[in-house]
Amino acid sequence: MGFCDTALDSILRNLGATTVLFTGVNVDQGALGTLQDASRLGDDYVLLEDCSGTTSPGYCLAATLYNVRQCFGFVASRRGFGGGVGKEASVIKTIIMGNWRNIHVGVEDDGLTIGGVAVWQAIWRRTGDPAVVLPHPNYPNQHHTFRVVDVGSLDHPIRFAVAELSAGVYGFYVPD
Repeated sequence: MGFCDTALDSILRNLGATTVLFTGVNVDQGALGTLQDASRLGDDYVLLEDCSGTTSPGYCLAATLYNVRQCFGFVASRRGFGGGVGKEASVIKTIIMGNWRNIHVGVEDDGLTIGGVAVWQAIWRRTGDPAVVLPHPNYPNQHHTFRVVDVGSLDHPIRFAVAELSAGVYGFYVPD
């Protein structure tokens, strides 16, 4: 649960998104909490009723829909979007995933070189590009936020994305 100051919040802000669609398996629990948190940011938040459900009694779903309509955003049907939801979702996935190729999973000072540069001995410079959300190389269902950095000379920078995947274990991607 939660939305503000998360990787998704950052990505959507960098994309200039002002409308966010919500769905949920247990919409009266986690999805509702996330939507409530997001609504504090002041953009448009839409719960897609026909893409949501719950394992709770029916009155919980009815109360959730009522509260979203009254207090936190809008309730709509995916049909109300003219079938366009899938199109936007595929565009967002492309932007979030980007065109990156995994090159390494390892630990600090493991001798990794990228483009002839010893990564752990180099100074990592932030690029100003937004972070990218990419899958864990060994567990593709897990996604992590990778920061984009440059190493090497300013004239011929070597760009990569890096994230700490677990305690002391790092993943590296390069532009594909």
